[in-house]
Amino acid sequence: NGKETTLDDFKFPLDPIISLASKNIITRRYVNKTKTRGSIKERWSQDDWEITISGVIIAAKEVYPKATLKALRDFCDAPKSVDVICDLLNEMDIYRISIESVDFPFTKGIGNQAFVIKAYSDGDYDLLIKN
Repeated sequence: NGKETTLDDFKFPLDPIISLASKNIITRRYVNKTKTRGSIKERWSQDDWEITISGVIIAAKEVYPKATLKALRDFCDAPKSVDVICDLLNEMDIYRISIESVDFPFTKGIGNQAFVIKAYSDGDYDLLIKN
């Protein structure tokens, strides 16, 4: 429409598939000279959510979807964490993500292009605490 697009305006094409995985950070300690089997587990923290977003860009006509692909690439190349609005992510208290990688695998058909994005949940952190 002649309107400049920003990251705030970006929307994924159609319905992408979103997968989430998380884990607890646990340190295992082994006690020497004990008669019990196993280790002592110390739960320290919860790790970031690992997020995989995959989908297919499908052009309206049988032409390569250059504009949508460029918008997706600009989104993935942003040198910052990006805010997200998604019921699934927001339900898990994920409102910002940091994109680690993007993959554009071979896709059959000139008007189609698959994509896979790997990201981590991110948040607001104050690294400097004033006394």
